[in-house]
Amino acid sequence: MAQYPYIATAIALRNAVERFKAKVPSDIDSATLQKMGLAAGYESFLINIFKFLNLVDEKGKATPEALTLFSLHSDPEFKENFSKTIKNAYKDLFDLNGEATWGLSNSSLITFFRKADQSSDITGQRQAKTFETLASIAGKRDSVDPTSYQKSIRNNGNTGNKNNIKRRVRPNISVSEADKAERQTHATEVGLTVRIEINLPSDGNKETYDTIFKSIRENLLNG
Repeated sequence: MAQYPYIATAIALRNAVERFKAKVPSDIDSATLQKMGLAAGYESFLINIFKFLNLVDEKGKATPEALTLFSLHSDPEFKENFSKTIKNAYKDLFDLNGEATWGLSNSSLITFFRKADQSSDITGQRQAKTFETLASIAGKRDSVDPTSYQKSIRNNGNTGNKNNIKRRVRPNISVSEADKAERQTHATEVGLTVRIEINLPSDGNKETYDTIFKSIRENLLNG
């Protein structure tokens, strides 16, 4: 088992500390964490972190140090004492780097934890981010995005280059020149129907009718 604890979801660690600051339970075991809705599926990892910090004993009870720490109402006072708790737990790391430990790069932290525990790359990343999360709670580092390193672990080995992502593009459907010409032809062909109404005189004779139709043929039909 790794010497240095870790958890896959940093938000669970931060939420637990905030809940314990409001009211620390006397029993900090899996059943209690489940009732509090904390670290679902990761209860044992969270408990190991608090044990490592000497805030939970082997029987799953909150230690006197935990009761004192989480009862501190002043935020600056809490952060100061929580910083001391972290330094005591990570003594070897602070012995190597002193106060500069708080600002060590993620890569340097991973290297330390992997060497110390002979852990895998993913475990080393989680150990480093666990320390960074604790340090940020103590006000010693900038806040850590609780999901950022989960994404980096899931994408481990991927470049994330958007140019490597194949995108589905809808084809550009164009109208051929022949289709365009045909559409234009149909658009310009306008049919015209002329209705002619002729009122013939009831008393007209054959010559009169012949004259009328001749005039229509010459002026309308053949014009």
